Amino acid sequence: MDSKLYNIIYSVCVQLRDGFSSLVWSTIPALASKLRLLPESDFVHLVNAAFRLRLADLQYFQSQLLEGDDINLQDEITWREQVETKNFTGENMEDDSKLPPRILGVQEKSRASFPLKMRNAERYVKERITLIG
Repeated sequence: MDSKLYNIIYSVCVQLRDGFSSLVWSTIPALASKLRLLPESDFVHLVNAAFRLRLADLQYFQSQLLEGDDINLQDEITWREQVETKNFTGENMEDDSKLPPRILGVQEKSRASFPLKMRNAERYVKERITLIG
């Protein structure tokens, strides 16, 4: 899956069994802290928005989070999704079959952040071991 969150460099949604997934992303430390501390419902709305809204919308949400502005993320995202999915006649144009399934919730205490650094290994291949990634 490809994410459009403005300062997210990489994101991966790993499908697990029984309809569960694991989401992993990389971003700047300031935004990572804000995302980790968001209430669960705001975080869920923001993740869904990352797969459904335009880059300009996501840049706006990011700026609001980083600047500490008081914003009702759920209402703002819901409104923007409604605008995005309607054409000029007011007819609903969203085709959910072309979009990733919506995230319904996040397991309690499952959000965490880990600082990453660019490093190179001295060796990438050893007997019976290969370092990939």
